[in-house]
Formats: sequence, structure tokens, C-alpha cells
Amino acid sequence: MDMNNYDFRPDDQEAVLKEIGPLMPSIIVEAILDGFYKHSVSRAKDPEAYPEYSDCTRGNQLYDRMAASARALIDSISPQNPDLQWKITPNKRATDMLLDTRFAFRVKRSKRNRNNLTTGVRTTRNKRIKPTHAMLTIGQMVMPFPSSQVVIPDEERIWITVPFDLDDAEEAITKIAIGIELKRRFLWKVPLEPPALEVLATLPKPVFAMISEMRQRRSA
Repeated sequence: MDMNNYDFRPDDQEAVLKEIGPLMPSIIVEAILDGFYKHSVSRAKDPEAYPEYSDCTRGNQLYDRMAASARALIDSISPQNPDLQWKITPNKRATDMLLDTRFAFRVKRSKRNRNNLTTGVRTTRNKRIKPTHAMLTIGQMVMPFPSSQVVIPDEERIWITVPFDLDDAEEAITKIAIGIELKRRFLWKVPLEPPALEVLATLPKPVFAMISEMRQRRSA
């Protein structure tokens, strides 16, 4: 993709989703479902121990499985598609998923007591990822991006949040979405569904094969 002269607005939901394309959202939503499945299997093997874990521990265990699935899917095609990468955060607690020089994705559980926003310590990094105000308002100019040869700090990318939530018993995923999150609201957010078969068929063969295997395992 030639990005040397490409401009678009982060508050233009349709334009952002078009530029992202189907591959990374498909990888992330399938990783969330696969990670939750593996978490549920582990929980079922030791039902007496699970309630003893703290909310933080259970949340970390679930996230780690989702992140591992996402890394495996990205690794399956990264040699042929260097625009897709993953990176462990400096505190070693999360995995960021990167798409070319423009986008970064993060998976977070939403909090109903925070109007379905995600949570996180307000570090300097997180303040840049989730700014207080919209990056652009109606009527402003589009923002330019560097060429694919330029390396920019991850925090200066457009950050896409993929929030998910569980039911009260934490036995099912109730919603998955995708959007741009600010400090107190989403600039925009839409539901994120698993890719239909016709979309799945357009993805690179290694991703198609791995997602098919994940789905088969979940349906067994």
C-alpha cells in the first residue's frame, strides 16, 4: 500500500474501517473468541480453584490467552506481510497489534460502571493513546501520515480499541466492538462480528486455516 500521499480523518468511521481492512479485525475478534474458549476449558478443569482467584488474576489469565491467540495468528503471516506486527508493551502486561505505520490495536475489557469504557492507569503513554479531546473535529483538515519507510513512536499512531464484555457469571462473551476511544467517551464505536465465510475466504491462507481450526475446536 502506498501511503506517501494518503490523508484521512480519524473521526471518519467509514474511512478508518476501510483503511484498516478486514484482516486485522478478523484476527482480533477470532483471537478474543479463541482465548475465551481456552480460558473456559481451563476453568472447567479446576472449578473449585477458579472462584479463589481475584478479579485481577482472572482478568489477566483471560487476556493472556486472547493475546497469545492474536500473536499466533499474526505470526502465521508476518514473514509475508510485514505490515502486521505485534509488540509486548514496556510493562510486559499487554500486547499491542500494529498495522503499517498508521494503526495500533489494543484489546480491553469494557466496564459497565464506566459507561462501557475501558480502564487503565493514566500514564503518559495512555494519555496519548486515549486523549481527553477528539483528535479532529468537524471542519478540520485531514491529517497526513508518513511514508511506510518512516518509523514513528507507537503512541503517535491512531489507536483502535477493541472492547469486549462478559456476562455476570463470566461464562459468555456478550459483546465485542471496535472504535477509537477517548478519555471519557468513544469518538466512534461499532459492533465487531466474527468474519463471515465469504470474508474469511479472502484472508491469507495461513490465517484462514488457523481460524478454521480455532472454530472447529470451539464447536467440537
